[in-house]
Amino acid sequence: MNKNNVIVSRVLAVITMIIWSITFVSTKILLDFFSPTDLLLVRVIIALAFSEIISPKIQPFMGWKTELFCVLTALSGVGLYQLAENYALSFTSASQVSVIVSTAPLLTILVAVILKKIKAPSFNYILGFLLAIGGISIICFQSGFGHTSVKGLSLAFLAALCWAIYSFAFGKVVSLGVEDRTITKRMFFYSILFLIPFSLTDGNAIDYSSFLNWKVIVNMLFLAVVAQATAFLLWNKALKGLGAIEANIYIYLVPSITALFSVLILGEPFTMFSFVGTVLVLVGLCFSDSSIVERIKKKWLAKSGIK
Repeated sequence: MNKNNVIVSRVLAVITMIIWSITFVSTKILLDFFSPTDLLLVRVIIALAFSEIISPKIQPFMGWKTELFCVLTALSGVGLYQLAENYALSFTSASQVSVIVSTAPLLTILVAVILKKIKAPSFNYILGFLLAIGGISIICFQSGFGHTSVKGLSLAFLAALCWAIYSFAFGKVVSLGVEDRTITKRMFFYSILFLIPFSLTDGNAIDYSSFLNWKVIVNMLFLAVVAQATAFLLWNKALKGLGAIEANIYIYLVPSITALFSVLILGEPFTMFSFVGTVLVLVGLCFSDSSIVERIKKKWLAKSGIK
């Protein structure tokens, strides 16, 4: 891939992260009107409908192997990931969930090791992981263990793990020759099939009168059209251009952006503990990537005059 394509992929990744950072806030708002399952189901149905409108070409059955990997991509990238994230947001704050989900790059490296995509984790990776876990602990337990939702914490980690799996499942589907738009629409379709049974059995009925509320309309359209249909297409292009490990580095941006919008829109507190914890997570995540560490070293050495 040439330099221009790499730059485009990085720009797409940054744009996607900004959009997805805001989704934590929009989801938190909509959870007052929908159950976590119903919210995701409605969101994905609208996203699939929008995707079909802008790209009406219907892709026929692509063979069992390809379709099964599309199912894995759908479950790990939309179904299980976003369902776990929605439930996590129903138990704890948007800021906490975004920080925990931002550990996905670390888990991506771990999955890469398991799949033998890379060698064993480096010292930088291990140290970065410990720093990130320390930061998460400070944020989650700043008010004591009694004020922290273990369910919310666990579900957010599950979401991060699902995202790491999705990153490699997507790469496998791409290697089988499937186009980005087709993958995106397949992800939405299989996710709907997965979510329908959960929606029918969760004991909650959708209150359609909620769609008369402007707050619901605006946030649902943002989640479905912008964050789901559009952003997933942008992210899949970035993922295809950069690869799983490098693309997921941009998830580092999520906690800070989400914290900002959580304070401005939801009025969630941003304490000194939250600040210190977020800094530790970001430093840990960045430190775990050896390329970032090397760039910092070279820049520091150049300024200090050391060769």
